[in-house]
Parts: sequence; C-alpha cells; structure tokens
Amino acid sequence: MKKKNLLHLMTIMMVALLSFGFTSCSSDDDEEDNGYSTSILGSWQTEDENFSEELSFNANGTCTELLEMKGMSLAAKMRYSGTYNVKGDKLTINWKGYEGWNPLTNRWLDMTDDPETVVITISISGNKLTFLSMEGEKTNSPTVYTKK
Repeated sequence: MKKKNLLHLMTIMMVALLSFGFTSCSSDDDEEDNGYSTSILGSWQTEDENFSEELSFNANGTCTELLEMKGMSLAAKMRYSGTYNVKGDKLTINWKGYEGWNPLTNRWLDMTDDPETVVITISISGNKLTFLSMEGEKTNSPTVYTKK
C-alpha cells in the first residue's frame, strides 16, 4: 500500500514539474508595441468645411467618436462609444452602439445597439495620428488627425 501511495505521489510530482516547462510569462513573439498604445491616449480631431470628427482614447480601454455635419440649419451629430486596443500598428475598435443628437430637445438619443469591430492600420508621429488603411484595404487619401 505504501508503494502504491509513493508511486501516486511521484506521478503527481512529475506532472507538476512537467507543467512548469509548458507555461511561461508573456510571449516574446508578440508584435512590438512601438509606443502606439500609450501615445494614442487623448483626443484627436480632423475637420473640413462640411464635417468634423473627434476621437478620444482613454487609458481604461474605452473610446468615443463624435461626428458633426457642418453647414446645416440644425446641427447633425452622432456619438459612438466602444473599446479599443493597439497591437503594433493595428488599432482595433469594438464599437458598441451610437447616439444621435436631437437639437429640438438638446439631448442625446440612443439610436441602436449595433456592434461593429474595425481594424485600422495606423501611424503616429508627434501630434499626428494617421489612419493608413482599414481592414487591410489601402486608401488613396489617409485620414490625418491632430492631437488636441
């Protein structure tokens, strides 16, 4: 009986020792961060004569996008909210839903719960955030945002 218990104990110890060999801390194969995960924090804006857009990235992994159409008698605004992460030069945003601005009541109205995930190739240089492509599709005119 003692031999059987000793054999069980030795088997358990061998399994435990082998399991240490298959676990590790973090992987060294992950894409290089290149500083984008911290340098993206804050608010970024782009605009032209008809349209303005502000993106805000928070340290807790949440983000918002505020879109405004200009030149209309009543302001047309939409606000999206979601979560994000940055890995290498890839920005993944998981939009959870959006709200529309009602200028008559001066309130945001919950429009829909229409989740969407987008992956954007980005570049950050100084106070410029550039969207180079979305979902791997190159664009002829990248969108450039300036840090507020």
